Amino acid sequence: MDAEVWRCPWCGEIARRATRPAPLSESRTCDCGAIGLTAAVRDSDEIIDDAINIFGVRTRETSKGFSDLLLADVAQSGVEVRGGTLAGGPEGLPTHRWVWFKKLPALA
Repeated sequence: MDAEVWRCPWCGEIARRATRPAPLSESRTCDCGAIGLTAAVRDSDEIIDDAINIFGVRTRETSKGFSDLLLADVAQSGVEVRGGTLAGGPEGLPTHRWVWFKKLPALA
């Protein structure tokens, strides 16, 4: 995959480190702590599941099965979410989705 897809939206550097714990989605971790996850568009719910597992997010029972609600749970847990980028495939159809996550510093 092109290195540019791993450019961190927070610091602008290319993320090169392995993500721990290893998620199902392809991923990279940036030196600033941000984690980029990617999956095929048809499997992009795996990205959200991976973020929930990586950051130990507690989800609401009413969120189960709804990607938008699960992403809201991630954001409400103190993890910032930055855009989902779709890469163009044949005939301009999207093939992959990238989403970046970063734990926000605790408020004092």
